[in-house]
Amino acid sequence: MVCSDEIQKALRLQEEKNFQLSIEIDYYKNGLIKQEEAILNLKREIDNYKTSSISQENAIKTMKRQLDHYDECLNEQDIIIMSLKSEIDNYVLLVKTKDANILELKNENDHYKNDLQSQENVIQQLNTTCAEFLEENSSLNEKVTQEK
Repeated sequence: MVCSDEIQKALRLQEEKNFQLSIEIDYYKNGLIKQEEAILNLKREIDNYKTSSISQENAIKTMKRQLDHYDECLNEQDIIIMSLKSEIDNYVLLVKTKDANILELKNENDHYKNDLQSQENVIQQLNTTCAEFLEENSSLNEKVTQEK
């Protein structure tokens, strides 16, 4: 039973990791589009700050830093995608390894179930023998009591 629980737990963890990896993949797939939209939005904001008289220079410097950051992010997108591919390959290998481990655990679990069944049979036999012994002992006690 413990092994079965461990298998279920391992499967749940596996499913959680699958779901988390799926979310990350979707995030990185949409990253370029979102970054381009963010850059366009920042450019619009810069245009708005240019027409504004409040902290115009500071706002433009801030937006320029953000644009530089987003440009760096765009340049790093290929590195991120390659890293993700490597993580996916590692994950696939991990899944294959876990599948093999789960199969091994299932085999061990079957072995333990068989052992448990054998032990339960022995316990049942001992219980029967003890019950018979108690009956016989009770009967002998009654005889001894009657003889006294």
